[in-house]
Amino acid sequence: LGVHHTMAIRCSHSGGALCWSVIRVLYWIPVLFAFMIILWGYYVYAYVLNISGQFPKGSPLINVLFLAVGHCLLFLQIASYVRTIATKHKDIPDEFALSNEQLQQLEEAEDSQTVLIEIAKTLPVRTRTISGTVRYCTICEHIKPDRCHHCSMCKRCVLKMDHHCPWVNNCVGFSNYKYFVLFLFYTFLLALWFCITGLYDVIRAIKGTVEVDPTERVMVIFCYFLCVLFGFSTSTLFGYHMYLVLSNKTTLGRFIGGLAVG
Repeated sequence: LGVHHTMAIRCSHSGGALCWSVIRVLYWIPVLFAFMIILWGYYVYAYVLNISGQFPKGSPLINVLFLAVGHCLLFLQIASYVRTIATKHKDIPDEFALSNEQLQQLEEAEDSQTVLIEIAKTLPVRTRTISGTVRYCTICEHIKPDRCHHCSMCKRCVLKMDHHCPWVNNCVGFSNYKYFVLFLFYTFLLALWFCITGLYDVIRAIKGTVEVDPTERVMVIFCYFLCVLFGFSTSTLFGYHMYLVLSNKTTLGRFIGGLAVG
């Protein structure tokens, strides 16, 4: 019976690990979708509008200019996007972690806050919960630095956490916030460049004044209005994060509530 019980536990653990692996793969679907949108937009703008010759612009130099600027913006957008995704968050400084002795004291104490308050006195921590208690992560077993939060998706505490973004499959925080803001900025510029330089071509596609493959005509029109939508949404989001930067705030700090200066 003991052997069968042990095997059942192992199967349960292996099944849980498999489920978690599948879930982690599914987390990458929004990122893959975003790259597919970028690739599709690149095909429409670079090939259909500027290389295929279906939308003549009077001089090849105009096509070269449009493509040169577009490629520069695209490179900056993808570079900042990849850095946002791939940047690993810095570990919480060791000084915030509890020693084995302190963990034992915390476990044995009738009032854990008494122990945490004494430990926090030696740390550069100013914020408490709304009830005035010390912000302590029971999973990572350390006192949380100011603006640090535990992310259940990343399964770790993140310094100056702004939010968890499914489109980058990563938290946006201290280590990659600059790249995230740059990604919003370059996405807005790229969308704006597409909308400005592609407007005349879209008008011609709608009016039917150029000989274009029907499928590609629909693609151009749909891609343009999708680009307008992306440009509006990213410019709004970029403006919001500029407000957060200038006011020294974070998204979580604005909406989570319950943080009082101690």
